[in-house]
Amino acid sequence: MLARSWRITAPAPTHASVLYRRVHDDNGAGPSRPRPASKRRARDSSRELRRLLPTLHDGVYGSYGGLMREIEKNGFDEDRLSSLDRHVILHHIIRRSKRGGPLAIQAAAEFMKGDATIRDRTMSVICYKKNHTVRKVKKVPIQAISSTQQPSIEDQQPLQIPPRLAEVLVLLETMQRRHLTRPKTLYDLVIRQAVAEDRPDIAAKAFVGLVEDWIIEGRIAEGADPEDFYRGGGPPRHKPKSTPLHQLWFSGVRTWRWPGEALSPHDRLDLWHPQHHALDERLRGFPMPVPTSPPSLVPHPTSDLLELILESLDMDPTTVHPRQYAATMRALAILANTILSRTLPINNIPPLLAMFSKANMYPLVYPESFTEEPRSNAWAYTANTQAHVALVSLMLSPPNYSQAAEMTEKLSRRAQEKKKEEGPAQYMLGPLSWRSCLVLIKYAAAQLKQPSMVTRVVAYMRSTFRDWSPTALNVFFRSSNRSGQYGYAQNADDALFGGTTIGRRGSSKDDLAAMPNMDSVIALIKHLQSTEQIDRLVKLTYALHPFLQSVRGENGDLRPEVHPLPEYVALVEALGSVGKVNLAQRVFGLALHAESSLVGQFRRENPGTREPQEVYLPLPIFTAMIRMFGAEAGRGRGENKQRRGWFVPAEDVHLSRTAAAESMILRIHKRVMTRYRAGAGQEGRIVPDERYLNAVIRGMRFRWHLEAEDAARPLPAQAKADLEKFLGNVAELGLTTPPGLVSKFKTGTIEGPTVFETTAPFGPAAPLPTSPELVKMALAAVEEERQAMLEDEFEELVTVPDTSERRRALQH
Repeated sequence: MLARSWRITAPAPTHASVLYRRVHDDNGAGPSRPRPASKRRARDSSRELRRLLPTLHDGVYGSYGGLMREIEKNGFDEDRLSSLDRHVILHHIIRRSKRGGPLAIQAAAEFMKGDATIRDRTMSVICYKKNHTVRKVKKVPIQAISSTQQPSIEDQQPLQIPPRLAEVLVLLETMQRRHLTRPKTLYDLVIRQAVAEDRPDIAAKAFVGLVEDWIIEGRIAEGADPEDFYRGGGPPRHKPKSTPLHQLWFSGVRTWRWPGEALSPHDRLDLWHPQHHALDERLRGFPMPVPTSPPSLVPHPTSDLLELILESLDMDPTTVHPRQYAATMRALAILANTILSRTLPINNIPPLLAMFSKANMYPLVYPESFTEEPRSNAWAYTANTQAHVALVSLMLSPPNYSQAAEMTEKLSRRAQEKKKEEGPAQYMLGPLSWRSCLVLIKYAAAQLKQPSMVTRVVAYMRSTFRDWSPTALNVFFRSSNRSGQYGYAQNADDALFGGTTIGRRGSSKDDLAAMPNMDSVIALIKHLQSTEQIDRLVKLTYALHPFLQSVRGENGDLRPEVHPLPEYVALVEALGSVGKVNLAQRVFGLALHAESSLVGQFRRENPGTREPQEVYLPLPIFTAMIRMFGAEAGRGRGENKQRRGWFVPAEDVHLSRTAAAESMILRIHKRVMTRYRAGAGQEGRIVPDERYLNAVIRGMRFRWHLEAEDAARPLPAQAKADLEKFLGNVAELGLTTPPGLVSKFKTGTIEGPTVFETTAPFGPAAPLPTSPELVKMALAAVEEERQAMLEDEFEELVTVPDTSERRRALQH
C-alpha cells in the first residue's frame, strides 16, 4: 500500500532536456561527464570479488599464494587486479580473522611492492600485537662450556631468517623504500617477532633503523643539510658546520683515532651499521614528503621498544648455544652505534649502559660478514669491544648538559605552541642522568680498576647535580678500595665524613659534602680494614655504638640501639681481621640483640607469618667469628698460651688460649647448625657452605691434628668425638666430606685434602676481565689529565657546599 501510494502522489518525471537546461541556466555548467568504461569495469570487478571471497573454503586462507591461486581459478588475473581489488582482498582478510595475522602481513607486503598504499589506521590494525601470536622458540640444549672457550665462526653464524619474521621484515623494508608512514605497531611487531625467534640482532637493526630515520627527518626539518650526514644519519667525515645546532648534535662524537686504536670511530660505526645503503637512497623521497619536526614518517623511538630487546639478551655464554650468544653480542654492538654517534633520543639509557658493562670480553664475536678471524688486532673488530668502547666514550666525553637543556627548552616551547601531546622532539643523546653516571663509575672503578677514568664524569656530576647523593661516593669508595687505589678512597672518605666525629681529619666548615648513609658507613669500615687504620676503626665502632662505652652501674638509661644488620657484619669482619677480638665479641653480642629485636617486631606486626631471612643475621658474620677464633688458636701456640682480653664462658676459663678459641668455634658452629635446622624448608634460610666449613676446619686444625707436624699423632677421645659430629653435619648438609678428614677419623692418618675445594668467590660472581688493549687505549686518552690532576683537585671536585640542615644532622 505504501509503495502504491508513493507512486500515486509522486510528481511526474522531468524530461532530461529540462534538467539539462535547468542545471545549465542556474549554475552555468553542463551535466557531469559519463564515467569511463575502465572505472565501471573496476567497480564491477570489485563487486564480483566481494561476492566471491566469502564463498571460498577455509583451506585457501592458509597462505597468500594459495588464496591468489584460488582467486585466479575464478576468473581474476592477479597481474590485472586494480588497487581497489587489492584493498577488497586485504580488508576481507582482516574482517574474516577479526584481526590481521600473518596472512594480512603477506598481503600488505605484496600490495606495496607496486603502487598501492595502505591507510595508517589499517596498517596499525594489521600490526597490532594482540593480532599476532608470537611464540617463543625453544632454547637449543647445549653442554656447558667455559666462558673463555672460543667457538668457531661457523658456530656463531646465524641460521636462515624464519619465514614469519622474514614476512614482517619485507613489509618494513618496502615501506622504508617507498617512504610510507610506518606506525609504531609495525616496529613493535618486528621486534617482538625477532626476539621470539632468538634474533635480538635483527630486533636491534630494526630499532637502530628507526632511530636513524627519526634523526634524519627531524634534523633536516630543523635546518640540517643532508651533506652533514653519513650513511643513515651518522656523523660526517668532514668537520660539521660551525652553527650552534650542528655543534650540539655532533658534540662528543670523536673523529680522530687514539694511539694504539686499530679502528677509527667512523670505521667502527660502519662495521656495525645495520644497513649499508647510501644516504641519497634514504632521502630519495625528500622533500616529498616534506620533513617535519617531529617526524611524520616514523614514530618516536621509545624506551619500551628498547626494553623488549634488552630483556631478551642472553649474557652468559655458558648457558646458551654459541649462535644465540653471538646474536646477543651483535645486538649490543649495533645498539652501541647510537651511543657512539650520540643519536639515541631516549632519556632512560641506564639499562642499556648496564648491559654494556655486563658484556664479557670472551668468547669473541665478530660481525656476520666475517668468514675468518682477522690476522691482526682481532679484538678491535669484536662486538665485545664495541660495547665497552661505548661506555668509554661517555666517560671521556659526557654530553653537554647546558646546551642540551637549552635545546630541550626550545623544542618544548615549540611543542606547546603546536599543542603536541607527545612533548618536545629530541634528535640527539640527552644529558647523562644520575643513574647513568653511577653505571659509569661502577664500570670504571670496579671492572676496569681505574677510578681515575671517571674524572670527567665526576666533574660533570659536580656541575650538573650540585648536591651530591652519597650513592656515587659509596660506589667510588668501595671500588677504590678493591682496586687498591687508596688515595681516591681517602678523597671519597673526606667528601663523605669530613667534619664529622668519625672523619679522617678534624672538623672544618668546608669539609661536609653529603649526608652519609649506611652504605657509606659500611664502605668506610671496609676502607679502614683494608688500610689497617685500627685506631680509627675502634673510634668508629664506639661512635656508632655508644652503648659499648658504658660501664655497668653507670648510665642506666643507655640502651643498645638497633642498627641495620649489614653494619654489624662489616664491623665484626673488620675488627676480627685486625685482632680486636674482645670488641668484635661485644659487637657480635649487639648483633644478636638487634636480631632478636627485629624478629620480635616482625612477629608483632605480622602475626602468623614466618619471618624472612632478612631479619636474621647472615652466614658471613658467623664465618668471620670462626676465622677470628681460628687466628687466636694459632696465636696461642708456643709462649703465648694465656688468653688475653676476650671473653669465654665460666666453664672454659681454665683452658689455654688455643683450647678456649677452639671451644668458641664449636659453640658458634653449634649455633649455626641449630639455625640451619630451624629454617628447614624456608626460602633464603642460612645454609653453611664450603667456605664456612673450611673456616671451621682450619680453626680446629690443632685439636684434630691436621698440621703436618701432628698428622701422625692419634686423636684424643674428645677430639675424635668432635670430629665425628662435624662429619655428621657435613653429611646432613648434603656435601661430600674431604677424604683427608675421613681418613683421619678412621685411621688416624691424613690421606688426601682436608678442606673443601671452593671454585666460586664468596658473594656475587666477579666480572670477567676486560680486554687489556681496551684498557690501554682508554688510559692513553686520559693520561695527560690523570697526571695533571692532584689529589686536592679531585677533592675539590667531590666537595659540595654545606647546608645548615645537613650540618645540624651530622653534628647531632
